[in-house]
Amino acid sequence: MKIAIQGIEGSFHDIASQKYFNTALSFVKCDQFMDLIHAVESQSADYGVMAIENTIVGNILANIDLIRNSNVQICGEVFLPIVHCLLANTPLDLSEVIEVRSHPMALLQCQYFLESLPNAQIIEDLDTALCARVLHEKPKFGHAVVASKPAALRYHLNILEENIQTHSNNFTRFFVLKKKEQSAFIETTPNKATIYLQLAHQVGSLSKILNLIADHQINLSTIQSRPNPASPWEYYFHLDMEFERNAQFQECLEHIKKETKLLNVLGIYAKGKK
Repeated sequence: MKIAIQGIEGSFHDIASQKYFNTALSFVKCDQFMDLIHAVESQSADYGVMAIENTIVGNILANIDLIRNSNVQICGEVFLPIVHCLLANTPLDLSEVIEVRSHPMALLQCQYFLESLPNAQIIEDLDTALCARVLHEKPKFGHAVVASKPAALRYHLNILEENIQTHSNNFTRFFVLKKKEQSAFIETTPNKATIYLQLAHQVGSLSKILNLIADHQINLSTIQSRPNPASPWEYYFHLDMEFERNAQFQECLEHIKKETKLLNVLGIYAKGKK
């Protein structure tokens, strides 16, 4: 089975994919999230696994936009505890670290620790595991990367410091993506949906939607507003909705549609285990 991920082996996308599918995998390794979407759309990958939210830095709203404007849909989610490490080729004192590279999200999640390094320049790069591999292939004294412990083992790097993320409860939620109309890998009873909708620009339009969701005993676990480029100062909303029965969600959806200018279901799937 081929899975499109952002990054390479040893990245958190790799680890999340292994956790979700729990079977032998090969990877279509993508530099950018847009490349990941294209790999799923073209079926050069069977599925994609894409980071969507982190408990420290919040939602990656640009990735929701990519899904919304693509020919893919969400078919699952997986939650992964994120443990970041500071890695180098040789044992170093922290005062000897002069450069740290990693993916921007990893750097944000470790901001407080990185600020404590007295002599280090912080540089954004494409991927945590790729930084680890490059440092292994081209060792430089004083250079370090932020990456996972599996990346340290894979690329034979020393762990200078473990658990450097700002908060110990650091989790990332990943969406599992498939091409529209393609059957899902894991056939389970759906109890969660991700939708987006556009509302009339008038008083009470959002409160009507929220009341309808509450009336149907559905839990609104996420709501985010995004600007609508086609209509300045108007917004659409991205919602995650949790329910007990699919029929309950479908009934709610029919009522919501009557109050929206546009509604699109990005995926109906089983909740991931937190």
